[in-house]
Amino acid sequence: MKTTIGAVLPAMLLCFGLQAQEIQLEWPETAVDWGKVREADGVHDYTFWATNVAEYGCQLQQVYTSCGCTTAEWDQERVWRHGERIPVVMHFNPAGRYGATHETATLLVTDGEVTQRYVLTMDCEVVPSEESIRQKYPVELASGVRLAWDVIDLGELANSEERDVTYGIWAQGDRADTVLHFAASPGKYGPLIRSYRVRGHEVKVKALLIPDFSQLTAEERQQAPVLSAPTRIALGTLTPGKTVTREVKVGNQGSRPLVIHCIYQKEELDGDKPSEVTVTTPLPLTIAPRQSRMLQVKLTPRRALNTPLYLISSDPKRPRQVIRLRSE
Repeated sequence: MKTTIGAVLPAMLLCFGLQAQEIQLEWPETAVDWGKVREADGVHDYTFWATNVAEYGCQLQQVYTSCGCTTAEWDQERVWRHGERIPVVMHFNPAGRYGATHETATLLVTDGEVTQRYVLTMDCEVVPSEESIRQKYPVELASGVRLAWDVIDLGELANSEERDVTYGIWAQGDRADTVLHFAASPGKYGPLIRSYRVRGHEVKVKALLIPDFSQLTAEERQQAPVLSAPTRIALGTLTPGKTVTREVKVGNQGSRPLVIHCIYQKEELDGDKPSEVTVTTPLPLTIAPRQSRMLQVKLTPRRALNTPLYLISSDPKRPRQVIRLRSE
């Protein structure tokens, strides 16, 4: 029966006429190495055995495993007497795992007064299934080599940063990862896309460059500029194909000058040029403390607009803000 027990243990021990003493378990083994484990074969089970060599009873109270892929099965209610063998069944699910795997299970054994820990370990090398390989390495080359992605998105990155990106490759039945070095561009803001050749295949790494605020002091952050901008602007009814101009008011509520470095749209994150909305105000745009400026926006809608404009500014709390333009 697998139910949790608590304060009932001392009473149970007394029912057996036992007294709390030192816990002594003997384990013929506390580690197992399965060698190569095929993911396609499903869950692997292994039973560890311990013998209670103490004169008094004990109870296996809880088992904690190092990963959700490993679970334990044990009798939570039974009091194990002297000489009895105690089974602990471990279940390892290799689904989604790859390569060398090391898992542990920590057992809490109690006699009602004293609790003692034991650690069991399980090692193996998981061989992924063909389905997992196709999912993790979806790009198949003519040579039979499989690659992980066409595009790697690093998200926001300070424009002074450099980052090494591990790129997944599956070749000749094993991983053959390579490292792509991505260097941002100081002075550049907004979307940045770099192309790399991996096994003759083009791989793109993209990032959204924001200012580097890592060197700001607490005082500088307190006095920093604060961008004020609407989150939504209703443009009313626009005629498809007809170009119109609208103004968007943005301000600086901080104590130091604010700089809007870049305004971009979603298409630019994918390397495309926006076609319906263009910001014509020259950038960078500096706004003095407690002042505001107008952004000139040219619109040539093909249909009703629902377009986000992304602003990259020198506001350290919110370096990227969104203004959504909507029309009917």
